[in-house]
Amino acid sequence: MPARTIAPWTPECGARLRERRLAMKLSQGALGRKAGLSVTGDVCSSLSRYETGRGGPSREALLKLTAALGCSPDDLLPDADERRRAAKAKAKAKAKAKAAIVSPAVDDVEWLVCRAIERMDDAALSACLVAVRAERAVRRIGAGL
Repeated sequence: MPARTIAPWTPECGARLRERRLAMKLSQGALGRKAGLSVTGDVCSSLSRYETGRGGPSREALLKLTAALGCSPDDLLPDADERRRAAKAKAKAKAKAKAAIVSPAVDDVEWLVCRAIERMDDAALSACLVAVRAERAVRRIGAGL
């Protein structure tokens, strides 16, 4: 398998870790001992955080855990496609939310442009120009420019 950098730890990664641990019929403490994780801290609470996605293991701890579970880090971590899909979905939701705020003004501008073209009405063209300038200002403010 090709090597890759460790991705952000997610609740799905934690669920995969828990499934593997339970499939091997290991308690959190037993997995921590088998992996050779430091016993100076509370290993069970660390594993609980990992399994719930509230925190992720260090690179070293991840390698020890996967060795103890007989799997690869790739088996626990999301693959690149999964991360891309999640990022794309997040960007799409953000764009949709932004469009919901901007779209009424855009619709108004389109209506004014159609009216101005139909009637060659100077007043409508002036109103359209004002609306376009206002829309540009709103977009600049929204973009933080």
